[in-house]
Amino acid sequence: MAWEKLSGTSVGLEDTDEIWRYEIYCPEERDDYFSDLHNLKKSTDKKEKYEWRYKTEAIAKCSGFLKEFRFQAENPFIIPMPPSKKKGTPEYDNRLVQIIKNVTNVTCLDIFDVKESVESTHKSEQTKDLIAIQNNLVMSTTEKIEIPDLVYVLDDVLTTGTHFKAIKNKILEIKPDIRVIGLFFYKPEGPLDYYKYLRENNKNG
Repeated sequence: MAWEKLSGTSVGLEDTDEIWRYEIYCPEERDDYFSDLHNLKKSTDKKEKYEWRYKTEAIAKCSGFLKEFRFQAENPFIIPMPPSKKKGTPEYDNRLVQIIKNVTNVTCLDIFDVKESVESTHKSEQTKDLIAIQNNLVMSTTEKIEIPDLVYVLDDVLTTGTHFKAIKNKILEIKPDIRVIGLFFYKPEGPLDYYKYLRENNKNG
């Protein structure tokens, strides 16, 4: 596998949106409880269980994927997509921060949080609402942040791209002339999308 650039319009975004994905994930072909993606998204209530080791391994594997990406900056700045749960809550999962911090010569800009914890995407039947997602994003630091002219946004799964669009809009509010590139480890393809698959099979992550 290797990183591949996608056109924004291919996933419902605009042609000006720059996005890359590493691997295609088809639930019907990889119906395995211990799949890499499912392990990566294991919920924090599994921390004291033996299976948590699989999440740790999945994080390390994704760090390896990220090391393979050819960044267009000498010391790239990467913003992790905030999870659905608010920082400081027991359910908060900083897996993307861990992935970034395992990679040398990159800077992790963990500057966004959600105002209110929301239901995980795969547990919600509601249509993704760009405005609602965007309005629920907030800066998680009061320090003045010097954001460069190019930043990367990292997320684990690319479905409709709505969350990427929401955080990109928030970044542009801070610095209108910035270039924002999205990086995603997995992109579901096939008759079932990943989140529908989880809902139908009652998998909790």
